Amino acid sequence: MDEALKRMSPTVRSRKAIKHSRLRYQIKGILGLPLLRALSRLEISNNGLVQIHPHEAVSGGAPNLFFDGASPIVEINHSQHRLQMFLDTGANASVLYPSFRNTLTREETLRLKTKREKVAGAGGMINRKTEQVPTLRIEFLEMPVNLRKVSLLPEMPAGNNRYRDGVIGMDALWSGFLLDFDAMRLEVK
Repeated sequence: MDEALKRMSPTVRSRKAIKHSRLRYQIKGILGLPLLRALSRLEISNNGLVQIHPHEAVSGGAPNLFFDGASPIVEINHSQHRLQMFLDTGANASVLYPSFRNTLTREETLRLKTKREKVAGAGGMINRKTEQVPTLRIEFLEMPVNLRKVSLLPEMPAGNNRYRDGVIGMDALWSGFLLDFDAMRLEVK
C-alpha cells in the first residue's frame, strides 16, 4: 500500500451529521480530496464501480486539471472558449457563474429561463434565483458532454471564486470518469 495511504487517518462522521431530514436527503459517504490524491488514479464507471489504478508513467496527453490552493480546477471547453471550473464530486449538479454567460451562443442565450430553486447539501439548504440553460454542450479534453437544466447564477457566490467560471458536478461525470493526479487529467468516458 502506498505510504501516503498508510499515514492517513480517516475521519468518521455520524450519518446524522450529513443528513438533511426535511429534504429526505442523505450523503452516504464522502471520499475527501486528500484520500483521492493519495490514490493517484481513480476511475468510477457509469454504474458506480470504483477502480484504483497503479501509478503509471505520465502519458503525452495535455493536463486539464490543476489546483488553486486546495481547490481542484478542471479546464473545459464550450463554444471554442476555454473555461476553468471548480471540480466538486460531492455536487449533484453543475452550476455556471456569471462569467460563463459570455461564452453562451446566441441560441443558448435566447433559451435561458428565469427560475427559483432550492439547493441542499451537507452545508444546509438555500433558495436562490437563477437562469436555467436547458441544454449545454461542454468538452473535457475534446470529449463532449451534454448537460441538461444547468443553473446560471446572476452573481458570483461569496468566497474566493472570482477566477472560476462555475462548478462541475456529478451530472457532467455520469458516463464514468478517470481522475488521474499523476497526469493531472480528468477524463470522461
